[in-house]
Amino acid sequence: ISSIIRSISNLKQNEQIQYNYSGKKIMQIHKKSAAIQAIMYDNTLLKKLKFILGKEVTPYHSIYFDQGSEQAPHSDNIHMSTYPKGFLIAVWVALEDIEEGSGELLYYEGSHKLPYLYNEDYDNNSTGLWIDQNANKKYEKKIDDLIIENHLEAKKLLAKKGDILIWHANLIHGGAK
Repeated sequence: ISSIIRSISNLKQNEQIQYNYSGKKIMQIHKKSAAIQAIMYDNTLLKKLKFILGKEVTPYHSIYFDQGSEQAPHSDNIHMSTYPKGFLIAVWVALEDIEEGSGELLYYEGSHKLPYLYNEDYDNNSTGLWIDQNANKKYEKKIDDLIIENHLEAKKLLAKKGDILIWHANLIHGGAK
C-alpha cells in the first residue's frame, strides 16, 4: 500500500496522470504505476478470481479515487458488460482506513442476484448511434426503484488499509458523502 501511495504521489507531482471529467477519479492508472500493476497481476489474487469465476481472468481496467466517489448507486454491468453475462469481477483495495462519514463505499447485499439491467430495460431514448442526454439520470432512477422494490438496504464498507473487496459486476454500489 505504501508503494502504491508513493507511486501515485510521484505520478501526480510529475503530472503523468490526470483526473477525468468528474475531477474525482483517474482512469487506467495501472498503465502508469508498476505498484498498482503488481496488485492487479498478483498470482494469489488472480488464482482466487479464477476460482470465483471458474475461468482465467484478464485484468484490464483501473480507477483511482483520492476521496469517496459520491456516486449514485449503480451496477458496473451497465458500463462494462461481458458476453456471456457475469464474467466481470471487480476488486477494490483500501489505501487507508475507512471511517464512518469519510465517503465510504456503499453496497446493496444480494443485489447481484437481480436481473441485469440494460438500456432497453428503462426509459431512455438511446439508440445504437445516439445516447439520450438524460440516460444516466434515468438509469439512476431505475436503480433507485429497484432498491425500493426489492427492499435493499445500503451497507457501508468500513475497510482497513490493505483490505480487499471482490464483487460481482451486477452488485449495486455507490459512494457515501
